[in-house]
Parts: sequence; C-alpha cells; structure tokens
Amino acid sequence: MRLGQLGVLVGTLIVLSFNLPWEGYSALQLAVVIAGAVTVLRLRRRAAILKSGLKGEAAALRLLSGLPDSCTVLCNLLLEERHRAELDAVVVAPGGVFLIEVKNHAGEISGRLQDDFWQQKRAVRGGRVLERSMQSPVKQSRRQVQLVRSIFHKRLTGCPVWGCVYFSNPYAMVYVQGEGIFTNGQAMCEAIEAAQPVLSKEKMQTAVRLLY
Repeated sequence: MRLGQLGVLVGTLIVLSFNLPWEGYSALQLAVVIAGAVTVLRLRRRAAILKSGLKGEAAALRLLSGLPDSCTVLCNLLLEERHRAELDAVVVAPGGVFLIEVKNHAGEISGRLQDDFWQQKRAVRGGRVLERSMQSPVKQSRRQVQLVRSIFHKRLTGCPVWGCVYFSNPYAMVYVQGEGIFTNGQAMCEAIEAAQPVLSKEKMQTAVRLLY
C-alpha cells in the first residue's frame, strides 16, 4: 500500500473512531471495517486506471476516424482463440491488419524491446516522483499478433498482421525505440496509409468478419 493510500486509510479510521460506538466491537468486526476501507481504496484506484485507459482509447478513435474510407476501424474487440485477448483498436486497411495497443501512460517510460517489464517514472502530487514497473506493451502486442494470425490461418491467407503500440498521452516521454512504437498519432496513421496495398476488398471484408 502506498504512503498516500495509507494516509487516507488512517484518516478514514480516525473519522470512524469518532462516529462509531466502539464499545462492544470484537476484533473480527474491527478487521471487517479495516478490510472494507482497504477494498474501497483499491476500487477507487482501479476506477481511475479504467478511466485513464478509456480516455486514451477515445483519443485514438478520434485519430483513426480520419483514415481513408478504404480502412475499417474496429474498437474494443474481445477475441478467444486458444487464448483470450482484448484489442483496443484494429484497422483493416489495404496494407494489412493493424492491431493497436493504446497506452495512456504519462511520464518517462524506459526499457528494451526484449524486456518483459518496462519502467515508468512520473511526478505526482507534492512534488514526489513515482517509479513503478509496467508490463511491456510490445510483448503484449506480439501476443495479440500471434492470436490474430492463428485466427486467420487457412481462412485468410496472405494477410499481413502488424502490431502497433500507441502512447496517446501528450505527457508521455518514451525512451524505447522500435518498429511499431508511436507517440505521434499522425505518424501512426501515415504509416498505416503508406503500407503497400496487398489486400483486395473481399479479403478486407473477410478479415473484418473473422474479427468482429
């Protein structure tokens, strides 16, 4: 539990101490109260993370909506084929199928393409600097690519599948270089449009049908 969260918990218990008749409460009842307070803090944190993720995905959707009419944009796809995966955004374009993993992280993000975990460093309230590990979105993207390729196997041959990681937060400073990592949404869209056309309209419709 972080120091800030501990402070909120202690404050909550202090407030409760002045408002509840503690006489007669058993240790078990007190433990239930404390566990409830901890659960509330965790739920608040999860809600904040979800809100941040949805904000990033909404920004990506607005960006992708500017692609040519020849492209089909799919959002929040849940796939189950041997493994389960949720895709933030998929673009079916003449140049192939692009799987876009959207991250709304802020601050400095560093790591290597082969690492399972990257490091995030960002400023928080009070001037403190928070450092934490985060799962590599590149590794996550690669697993998604493998899953989609297994779905297309024998049902849609000759369809390139590309993985992209898009950091949508304007305050993200990403110190990881590699193909498919974008902090500039316009550059990502240009890369999608610039891919050499290899799919016919029929194959693109098949790709959409298999995924959606």
